[in-house]
Amino acid sequence: MRRALIGLIAICLIGLGIVTWLRRGVLGNPTTDAASHLFSIGNFSQSIHQIDSLTINELTTDKALLLANCYRRLGQIDRFEAALNDARKLDADREARNLAQRLLDTQIGKFAQSPDEQLHDLVSAGVEVNDAALAVVLGLVASNRVPATDQVFSLWESLIKPQSASAELLFARAIVNRTKENSQTAVEELLASIELFPDYELAYLALAETYAQPPRSDHRRAKQTLQFFVEKFPNNVEGIWRLATEQRKLADCESALVTLKKGQDSQNLHLARAEAFFDLGNYAQAVEEFKYAGLGRIEELVPQIDRAFSMTLAGSGGPAETLVKQVTKVSMALAFDRQLPLSSQLFAISLERVARIRRYIDLVSKQPIFVDDPGLTQALQATRTLTTPAPITPPQVGLPIPDSVSTHPGYSSYLKHCSHCHGVAGDGFGPAARHLFPLPRNFRREPLRIVSTTNRVASDSDLIHVIREGMPGASMPAFNNLSQSELESLIAVIRTFIYQGLQEQWSKLRDDDQITDDEFRDAWVENRSSPGAMLDIPVFPEPSKSTLLAGREAFLQVGCIQCHRLDDATVPQQWDVLGRPTPARQLSVDAFRGGSDCANIYRRIVLGIPGTSHPELTGVSQETLIALTQYVCSLHSETLAPNSNADRLQQLYSMQAED
Repeated sequence: MRRALIGLIAICLIGLGIVTWLRRGVLGNPTTDAASHLFSIGNFSQSIHQIDSLTINELTTDKALLLANCYRRLGQIDRFEAALNDARKLDADREARNLAQRLLDTQIGKFAQSPDEQLHDLVSAGVEVNDAALAVVLGLVASNRVPATDQVFSLWESLIKPQSASAELLFARAIVNRTKENSQTAVEELLASIELFPDYELAYLALAETYAQPPRSDHRRAKQTLQFFVEKFPNNVEGIWRLATEQRKLADCESALVTLKKGQDSQNLHLARAEAFFDLGNYAQAVEEFKYAGLGRIEELVPQIDRAFSMTLAGSGGPAETLVKQVTKVSMALAFDRQLPLSSQLFAISLERVARIRRYIDLVSKQPIFVDDPGLTQALQATRTLTTPAPITPPQVGLPIPDSVSTHPGYSSYLKHCSHCHGVAGDGFGPAARHLFPLPRNFRREPLRIVSTTNRVASDSDLIHVIREGMPGASMPAFNNLSQSELESLIAVIRTFIYQGLQEQWSKLRDDDQITDDEFRDAWVENRSSPGAMLDIPVFPEPSKSTLLAGREAFLQVGCIQCHRLDDATVPQQWDVLGRPTPARQLSVDAFRGGSDCANIYRRIVLGIPGTSHPELTGVSQETLIALTQYVCSLHSETLAPNSNADRLQQLYSMQAED
């Protein structure tokens, strides 16, 4: 009996060994076979997940190379290089490793020969046609050689005939059309690709990116596409931070932060969290997230500025712009978080690099005129070499600081809290100003806009309100932790700037012969700098249907509709007293900068907005004013439009394009 049992166990063990041998030897490891299949259908992130589930002993050279190629197709170059290094450690075939590297070089635009020859060589070396051709097309797009893709597409189609269209071919055509700004055609091609090849994940990402592309950005469709993508491809971390980005652009930063909790720690994840916290006004947390992303110390940020500089000189302006925007956002977050020394240092270094680039462009333009000029060659080399002194001093824009301000006891507080945007001289030319829209207020050239007095000069309470609450729909943050004495000292400095500016404006009027003497100068300055009586605010009852109807009628009759359109019709362009664009608020979805309650809306209607084309409303009964105010309040939605600096500028560009 015992011998029979031992024999049975032996047979079972032998059978199990045979099955294991068949699975791993003849049939292959099912996990790795699944990874290869997933790669072939374009589900690269799931293929990576399958390979990552292997033990160290199960990871073969073939699978290490497959992992590298998955990262290549996803555009994750750092991870590609790490996987290729692992393949080298496993003693993978050198030719296979070199071929993977050639594919990546081709994909990022490094061509050793003509595109057609590159494609032929890759295919001859054993690369699958669609993979090789896609790498060539993407490389041409990356190197700004889009016209050359036409010939590659012809060759590609000839190589795959009589096969049907491939996912890669449809995807590549869509990318080229999007680059040519044929967005609708690109969308149609990507939708066709998804219908025919539902597992090709790059098509979903490209579709979302195409929906979000200016000037006809549709961030809602982009968000919906990415929501589906995240469910279908849960292992693709890029989808998570891209979805969060679209949610942030739709002013839903809280949802963006929830989405980002689903992803594993990565630089992109922390950058996306930093952007969301920045838009929420939580600058301290934004700074922390930038630190986690490796952008928290001067030793980390300066090399990024320098990489952007080198890339710009090499002609890669697009990728360089991404790096510059990151550093700029870090600098602004630091400034708003009161970390002014580091912020100032970063702004100064960035401006110095901008000065070098401008100088370099100027010198290059002279090369055809001064051929073989050794002095010109030396100047170009000095401009490119960051270890040499700056070739020119960055321009110092702005007005001189008045003595009456520089000696004021509150000026140090102003420098700490306000100067990065409003400038050390109160002229609106702080180092952060060039990145903001609308621009910070120029205290010396324009009136304050949020007012509550009958003579339309801002009172101390108006200034306190704006400083403490910030300005929704602009970059002015809330400084709600300042003491009363700090507020009073800041207000005193601002009023000194205003007074100085009015004196300067009077002098200019005199120089332009618009006035002949200084007899009325003091009265002129006093009338424009001293707040009048506060505007009385009526009681607003619960609005009835008839009140809202009367308010709508007033909205149409007094002319509000001419600027504040109630539909998607184009609104006329408007400018402030300094000639800068000031788009009218879209009352249903735009933030109200002076407050969205009825009392503040009433003030804007009755007093207008000084310094802009928004007029005072006079000659209207109190009953009509109340009805109009309540009607405007009823239009305002709890769901606001995207409201970052980029969103506001994009809205302006769209309006200009429609004119």
